[in-house]
Amino acid sequence: MLITENLGFSIRDERAGKLAVGFRDVNLSIAPGEIVAFLGSSGCGKSTIIKLLGGLVPPHSGRVLCDGAPVVQPRSPVFVVFQDYMTAVFPWMTVHENLSLGCGATASNESVPRAAERMQLGGQLAKYPLRLSGGERQRVQLARALLSQPKYLLLDEPTSSLDVDLRKTLLELLVRETTSATIGVLIVTHNIDEAVFVADRIYLARKAGDGWLSLKEIPGFGRQAPNLGEAHKSREFGALYEVVYSSLFGGN
Repeated sequence: MLITENLGFSIRDERAGKLAVGFRDVNLSIAPGEIVAFLGSSGCGKSTIIKLLGGLVPPHSGRVLCDGAPVVQPRSPVFVVFQDYMTAVFPWMTVHENLSLGCGATASNESVPRAAERMQLGGQLAKYPLRLSGGERQRVQLARALLSQPKYLLLDEPTSSLDVDLRKTLLELLVRETTSATIGVLIVTHNIDEAVFVADRIYLARKAGDGWLSLKEIPGFGRQAPNLGEAHKSREFGALYEVVYSSLFGGN
């Protein structure tokens, strides 16, 4: 399990005279086989949580544990997929070469084409990233992450730069690719629809009046529908959406 224990971290905006990011005593967990959403508005520290869990920045207090071992630097069981797909894939490499980076030396010759097909990239393997759409580049990044066979996958707003159709496609691919796997996934997002659809559990993040993070955990929809269209027909989905919205914006 990937967990935080009484995690503390803060960044102060000296010009504004207030906290820019503030966490204290944050406890959260991601178990193998589940998708957890960290949902909050811009500026609440969502991307910072990803960096702390991934060992990219050290906490000021508390600790991050990966299967019982302290996370003090990036570790192979944990893979971070960054928000900026423009710089996360290598422009001088073809799609095939980019994907091969996730395989390691022991991968079979068929693993890259199979991963490309699952991510709807089968006809793009010989292309360079500059010839791909934004959605295709993000799928390259996600496919490469899955090819590395991580135990925990941390996704930093993976659909924030995509249009509605591409966002829907990527979310449904994510659900399909992780449902039968044992990967623990944390998806950081500001989109309620996205969090409710994909997550088994949701952490609702709000900045309190003093700038410190306030967290509330609720159950998610739990991947009960294969696509967003079917999810939107569900009363349970609608009810959960209202709970999340009220918790974040209703003053509860």
